[in-house]
Amino acid sequence: MIYGYGLWYDIESQLYTDYPNQYNFISSYKQLKALVNRKEVTQRDVIFFLQSSKSDLDFQEKLSQSGYSLFPNPLVSKAIRHKDRYLPELDGWTRYPLKRRYAYNIKSVTRAFIDEAFGDNPVVLKVCNLHASEGKWLLDKNREIPRVPYRMRKLPVTVEEFVPDARSIRVGIVGHTDSFDQIFITEHVNTSTWLKNDEPEEENTYRYNERRQLGIPHLEEMVEESIKIAKSYKTDLLGVDWVVGETKTGLVEVNDMISIPSGRGVHNLVYQAVKAHIDKTTLKHQGE
Repeated sequence: MIYGYGLWYDIESQLYTDYPNQYNFISSYKQLKALVNRKEVTQRDVIFFLQSSKSDLDFQEKLSQSGYSLFPNPLVSKAIRHKDRYLPELDGWTRYPLKRRYAYNIKSVTRAFIDEAFGDNPVVLKVCNLHASEGKWLLDKNREIPRVPYRMRKLPVTVEEFVPDARSIRVGIVGHTDSFDQIFITEHVNTSTWLKNDEPEEENTYRYNERRQLGIPHLEEMVEESIKIAKSYKTDLLGVDWVVGETKTGLVEVNDMISIPSGRGVHNLVYQAVKAHIDKTTLKHQGE
């Protein structure tokens, strides 16, 4: 059987058509947990798991440790779950690192803590160490530390250099990382805020052979590094986020549970990767 939790709508609709008696929609990890506990979902089944709250990721990790077949690769979710572990490693070798500091919680973040590393330059403060930050603030030289909700006060914090007037670029990789045909590049546009990729007004997507339309001189190096990251994590679904300013380019973060842009054939790329995972799992358990 095939189970989808947080699966993209268009992909889910196609699975309903192609696997009418096998695909099952899952609305919450509690529902999935109940099915697992009743042994209605087993290691022979395929689970598409694309939700990233702390509770979701904790359960995803338990499923992975118990040998369940999950997509995308749960080991990637585990690897990028903590910014203060994986980002220093990437910043150590990328040609486009961003300066960052990490703190145990918001109480540890003071003006002196920020100014010591960044001077009076603007910074981005991100609360929560999950790869999808729960709170993001742009701090100018006045350094007004935000008052965060109680539930966020004990969460880790990342302070990151701000690249002004930057373009927000995602390099998406789907399927085999040795083929440039598996790459798409999305620019998130939002003229009303510095935070362009969370709620973009516009998304413009290009395939790799259309990359020159973006007019980014070092885009090929960004793609090259994104592929290197995907290969190191042994995954066939990854998004690497970048900021591109006039004088500064920076690697922002890595995401495994990415949104899928419409058009440019990206939907078909993803569906082929989904089908390949189903076929691989089915073949693995044939004869058992």
